[in-house]
Order: sequence, then structure tokens, then C-alpha cells
Amino acid sequence: MHCIKTTIKIIVVTFLLGFIPVSKATSFVSSVVEYHPGSGFAVEFGSGLGFTNTLSVIGEPSRETPGEWGGEVNPFSPPYLADQLLSIGEGGYVTLTFNQPVFNSPNNPYGLDFILYGNAGFNITNGDYSGGGVTDGSVFGSDASTASVWVSEDNQNYFLLDQKKSPKVDGYFPIDGQGEFSLPVNPATLPSDFAEADMEQIRRLYQGAGGGAGYDLDWAEGTPRLRSIRYIKVMVESGKIELDGASIVAPLVNSNWTSLAEDFSKHPMDDGDWDIFGETQLFEWDQAEERLAVNWDSRLSNSYFYIPFGSKISRHENFSVKFEIQLNQLELGTDPAKPFTFPLAVGLVNLASVTRPSFYRGSGIHEEFGPRGLVEWSYHADSGFGATISSGLISLDNQWSLSNTFPLEMQMGATYQVEMTMNAEAETLTTTMFENGEPFGPIKDASLSEVFGGPEGGFTEIDVDAFAIASYSDGGQTSPEFAGSILASGWLDNIAVQRDSPISIDSLLSPDNGIGVQVQGKSGWEYWLEMTTDFLRWETRGHAKSDGDQLIIIQDQGMVHSKGFYRVVGNRS
Repeated sequence: MHCIKTTIKIIVVTFLLGFIPVSKATSFVSSVVEYHPGSGFAVEFGSGLGFTNTLSVIGEPSRETPGEWGGEVNPFSPPYLADQLLSIGEGGYVTLTFNQPVFNSPNNPYGLDFILYGNAGFNITNGDYSGGGVTDGSVFGSDASTASVWVSEDNQNYFLLDQKKSPKVDGYFPIDGQGEFSLPVNPATLPSDFAEADMEQIRRLYQGAGGGAGYDLDWAEGTPRLRSIRYIKVMVESGKIELDGASIVAPLVNSNWTSLAEDFSKHPMDDGDWDIFGETQLFEWDQAEERLAVNWDSRLSNSYFYIPFGSKISRHENFSVKFEIQLNQLELGTDPAKPFTFPLAVGLVNLASVTRPSFYRGSGIHEEFGPRGLVEWSYHADSGFGATISSGLISLDNQWSLSNTFPLEMQMGATYQVEMTMNAEAETLTTTMFENGEPFGPIKDASLSEVFGGPEGGFTEIDVDAFAIASYSDGGQTSPEFAGSILASGWLDNIAVQRDSPISIDSLLSPDNGIGVQVQGKSGWEYWLEMTTDFLRWETRGHAKSDGDQLIIIQDQGMVHSKGFYRVVGNRS
């Protein structure tokens, strides 16, 4: 079985806070500050009634459509009534606000901070409108339009979100009334992923989310990094759009994790924590042996069996990664045009980086295609240069700090125990290996003082947020004369990840102006106050940055409520 553990101190403090007043959870639009419909806004068929009721975007987005022709709102059947949608035509705009700040929290899924909901729906391509519909990934209801999204803390100074990074307003992803509206769909999911998908397959791709388009406050232009905002303005430059509401993204439930342990004694997918990106057939739970059977096939697209942590690990933290691995079969040159070696890999990854379409592990140091955000152990079988064990870090700026130990060959059928340990103060990643219980190696250390590629000025950051077993595509290799390919099989078991907790909660404060939590801050760290009423869904309620090793107070900036539970999550700035 597996478990993700939180620090004991945080759990104890959390329970002690359960019976004192805390802030009321509210993740949806509380009011419309300003609305101008513009020209060409949507009107109801027959009656000509305009979709101009601002109440339609306040509160939770639609889960059902009322009336004789109504029913469940789902990706095939979006909301469409005048009292469900607010339309904005050319030259129009709407300004929305919330009862609490929208925080720019790194603990949010995919780094997204808020979601806008429209009325696009998937086209049914098999003619079955009675519940068995299938789509090709195309949508209806998403009008040809150009819109921009602006954000503000004070309703005075607004900042445009980078339109090259921002998804289309009132486009992907169609709303699902059965989903969680504070959870975004993985933005790496493409329209082609929905080809031939029915409702069950669509919801599997949504992973419990309610659809909508997710936005990141880091996309704001012309300003230093925004910590939080309270106002969202949507402006339509051409065409028209419809909005069904907006929500604040909730941080991941396990965002204050400190350790992970997995022995595969039960199916790892049962609890919904583990997931697969890419080719699902490469990973299979071996029930009889209670381990994970793995195939590495570089002919296929990048594929990962992974578990997200809920928060990022920095290069400035101490952490360790352990696992057991056995290889049963390995073949190089499965692509005759790529006869040399190619890595099979295990380690920590930055999910947003490794799932991007332009990620190619074999491209090395490359501005566009180069790998980023990795703490990796990898094996390169011998193709004339000696079998090699590599371990180290690759920064988000494509800087490489890896050690290569060779010749060192892994034997088929032997069991290897691998441990990577990061000493942040020494800036060194140490790797040890055992073969069938006997020392194997030694493996060279990787030092952040030895960096290749990327910007000058020293190794930057990794921000890894998941453990992953990686089967990399052999595409994108920049030296065709040394290009490699691999087909291998084996298994992994007894995975463990441990990180030092940087958080020490000192006390709870309950002044007249609300709740605050006092934390022993560390220099260069940021802290987020999170609250829940049920331990199933959390909200970010406050933020503070520590400029030194000192006590800091994180204030709850929400509305007062009767009870709840707090925790504090930290990340290095």
C-alpha cells in the first residue's frame, strides 16, 4: 500500500484549531462590480431576451439546466438558458470579484489559480444523443471571438494575462456538473485526447474536474509577481462570449506532504493518487508479486507512471528518494536508425515541464526541447562506450548537474536498491546502490558547483512536484550520428520519498480583526495558510513571506465562520 504523510506537528495543531472561529469557505464569484454588454451579445431564441442577467455568474456554475428540456449539465450538454449565462459582445466587459483573495499559490494543481466557465460543449459525432454519445474532440458553442483577461488586487490597477499563455475564454474545457469546480483539468490535455471518447472517457480525462479554462497569476504582464488578486475583468475585443461563472482553484489535499511510501501491496490506482501520462500499457500492477511491472519503449511517446506531491521540492531542501528496480530484458537499437544507447529513468519531475509537447529527454542542452525540472537516476546500457549509471539534477533553465559512473553494468535478473540523497547545504546529490544486497559502485556524486548549459550565474531551481517512472521518447535527439533507442522490461517496488519539513507552527492568534497563525519562518521562504472544514477540500486563505529566520504571522483574509481546520504550507521563494 502507499501513503503520503504530513508533518505530525501540523496535524496536531490542525485538530486543536477545530473549535474556534475561522473563515467561511467561498470559492465562487460574490458580485459583479461592473458590466457592459457591448454589441452583438447573445439573445434567447424566440423571445429575443438578452443574456444580460449578472446574477447568472454569481455563485457556483450550473450543475443542472431547469425546465422541460433541461437536465444534467455535462460536457455534451452545457448550460444554455438566459438565466444561466452572461453574454458579453464586442467592446463589452465584465468585472467579477470574490469574498476572499485569489492567491498565486504554487500548491494549486498545475499552478493554476482561477477558472472561467463558459457554455462550449463537445460535438457528438456518432449520432447517439440518448446517452451513448462519442466526440471527436471538437466543440460547439465556442463562438469565434477574441477576449482578454485582466486581474487586479484593488480594482484600480489591472494587469493583462499573457494572451499567448492564456486559454481561450468560453472554449476548452466543456463544463461538467458532476465535477469539482475548484479543480482544473490538466492543461496539457489536448483536443485530440478526446477523439472517440464517450462520457466515461471524458470524465476519466477530467480526473474529477468540472471543466473550464484555468489561468495562472504568473501570466500577469507589466508587474512583479502577483501574490493575490480580488478582481477579474474579461474584455471582448471581437465576437461574443458567454460565461457561467468563475472559481478559485483549491490547493491539493496533500500539499503539506513530507513523505511518500509505496510497496504495491494493493493496486496503486485504487485510491486515485497514482496516475499515468502517455502510454498506459507500459505500466501494470503485478498482483501476484505485489510490485509494478514496467516497460521502457523509446519508440512511443513520453510516458510516466507518477504520483504528484501537491507541492514543489526546491534544490534548497534536503530530501531523499529510494526504490528497488530489476531489469529482465533490455535491447538497444530497436529503431535501426538509432542504434546507440538511450536512458531508462526513475526520479522526481516537474510535471508541467515533462508533460509539455516539446519535452525531449534526448535533446540534451537545448533552448526549446531540452529537459527541465528533474532529479533523475538513469541507466544507459553499453553500446560501445561502457554501461553508465547517471544521477543528478536538471534545472528549469535546462542546466545540467549530472554525474556519470562508467563502466558499470546492471545484470538482468538482479535486484538493485537505489537511494539518492540531496544535501542542500553542501549542494550535493549522493547516490548509493546495492546489487542483491551487496554494495554496487560506488556512484559518483553530482555537485551543483559543476553545471553545464543554461544561463550563467549558478544552478537555478528544479521545483519538482512528483515521483515518476519515465519511459522517454527517443525523438528530438540533437546528434543523429549518436542517436539511440531502447526496449526494456522489469519492475519497481518499495518506493520512498522523504523531505525535511521547513515549517514550525508556533501559535494561533485570535485578535479582534480575525484569525492569524504564527509560524517560525525561514529566510527566503513563502508560506500559505490553508483551511478546510472536512479534510477533503482545502482553500488558500493567507500568505506571508519571511525575509529572515523569524516569527511571522499569516492572517486569514476570508469571511468569519464558526469552525474549521488550518494548516500551513511552505515553499522557498
